[in-house]
Amino acid sequence: MDLWKSVVVAAMTAKYPFVGREDVLGELRAALDRAAAGRGGLVTLTGPAGAGKTRTAEEATARADGFRTLWTWCPPQTAGRAFRPWSRLVRELVADDADCGRLVTASPPLRALVAGSGPGALRGADPEAARLRLTGDLTDLLATAARTRPLLLVLDDLHAADASSLRLLLETSDATRTLPVLLLTTTREEGVAWRDRRRDAGGAGTGREVEGEEGSRARADGAGWE
Repeated sequence: MDLWKSVVVAAMTAKYPFVGREDVLGELRAALDRAAAGRGGLVTLTGPAGAGKTRTAEEATARADGFRTLWTWCPPQTAGRAFRPWSRLVRELVADDADCGRLVTASPPLRALVAGSGPGALRGADPEAARLRLTGDLTDLLATAARTRPLLLVLDDLHAADASSLRLLLETSDATRTLPVLLLTTTREEGVAWRDRRRDAGGAGTGREVEGEEGSRARADGAGWE
């Protein structure tokens, strides 16, 4: 999370006490505990516009003691730019970690993400092989980044993401089930465009949902979660 956003969140928290969503926060706390124990996965906060999804995610990150937290978002124009939210996350991961930097240097698809060349991440004679290489290299990067403390990666406004980013999220979340890495996303469930991109990405829409007050819900997807 950048400094400007951190300052704004702190001011909002001081002015508007966070109340009424302890059930959802309880789900997030349990997911964080599992991730810290090496059983990560994906949690999605869903609800209509204005339901407080981002505010709930901010509160969760404030309570993620011991985690390294990185935050990215999907502005409305992201749908036409492949892997844009992932490019931000990968740059953050390599910024102060020499081991992560070496992994990126040795990986053409990760180098493409760092350079902001989204389509270049899947370049090659065999697009499916390139996609699998990207997922595998990103998983290795997350595992390396989480070797000293668990990771919390927040992807905000996922309904605006492109289909390639969504597919990478789903495949990476599957791999993080045995890693100390939690992926936390926020999204609006309504909207034809979002549903179409999720379908194109192969999203089954399965998982556990817990409805909180004021319309926000938490859905957790992870192997072995009770």
